[in-house]
Amino acid sequence: MKKVFSVFVMMMISLVCGFSSPFSYIRSGSFAYYYDGRGGNQDKYLRGFLICNMEKDTSLVFMHIINLTSNEKYRLAAVFGEDEKKELKILQLNGLDNLPEERNLEIRQSVPDILNFDSMYRLNEKKIGLDSTIEDKWENYSLYYHFSNVFPMFKFDYISFDSPKDEPCFVAERYGLIADINPKTIEQQFYNVPAKLFQETKRESKDIIPEAHEKVVTINGAKITLDENWKENNVDILGQVNTGMWLSVESPRDAQIMIENIPDFIPFKTTTDKYNFITAVLSSIPNVIPYSVQVRQEKKDILVSFTNYDENNLTTVNIMRFTKNKIINFSAFNGIFRANHKYFYSILDGIEIKK
Repeated sequence: MKKVFSVFVMMMISLVCGFSSPFSYIRSGSFAYYYDGRGGNQDKYLRGFLICNMEKDTSLVFMHIINLTSNEKYRLAAVFGEDEKKELKILQLNGLDNLPEERNLEIRQSVPDILNFDSMYRLNEKKIGLDSTIEDKWENYSLYYHFSNVFPMFKFDYISFDSPKDEPCFVAERYGLIADINPKTIEQQFYNVPAKLFQETKRESKDIIPEAHEKVVTINGAKITLDENWKENNVDILGQVNTGMWLSVESPRDAQIMIENIPDFIPFKTTTDKYNFITAVLSSIPNVIPYSVQVRQEKKDILVSFTNYDENNLTTVNIMRFTKNKIINFSAFNGIFRANHKYFYSILDGIEIKK
């Protein structure tokens, strides 16, 4: 059964981390893994990066490079600062000793990658919206970055070669956040994160929702039109009680809807506030598949959809509408959602929140 998660509870955990230069746009403790399928490499790699902002305007970056062919793993670390032009510079670099000679450049490619990713964001920050493709011109070719203001880490989820429509050559596989940024333990926490390419497990189910009488419920100021397949459940998560509606077809909870208040202590007034909040949500929810994330503005609301997976690699579709001071938080097993998407969208589109 899917784990119950509350955006509110996740935010209590994740918002304790502050911001600091030089990576002022990345929350300290954030990490990401990317699949590197660039054609120039002999092998394919997973490249992990962890940002730990420190005092005196410096940031420590841990890099975890995994050869997907040989499963060899390498660790690099660098301290970054800024020069007088506020451009990123390397102050210290460790881990280059004893790298295999035949793959030395491929492994250490993670270091110039950081400089390129940061430069692309800084140069184009004012151009980046919720769904932006930006060209990075080189002498004989171009790279195309898919950016969004709400993506964690370097604000892109994939890079394509030569054309925005080409198969991505560099793809985010996993976002995450380590809340405990103790310098003595954060490195090992990062290297202990399971890192491999995701492969979905298919859920054996018929995914047929029986016909049932319609009913209207009111939860936390929201009126929702459902049917008798849905039952009310109160869930206590870390002391925070949330009332939700659960759809029970082939398991106790094949889908759920919760209406959550955005707490007063979380800034959510300006556009920047809202983007920062959504970024923290995407970092905090376990096992979000980055390339599944879609974000769009609908009048004054922001709609975010994505897929994540559990410890058995079963996938769940999540749809969140950030509206006024509330979050409409919906999730369903991937199979039942795909088989009944019109049914679910009818419910979600019909939710009315009292003004």
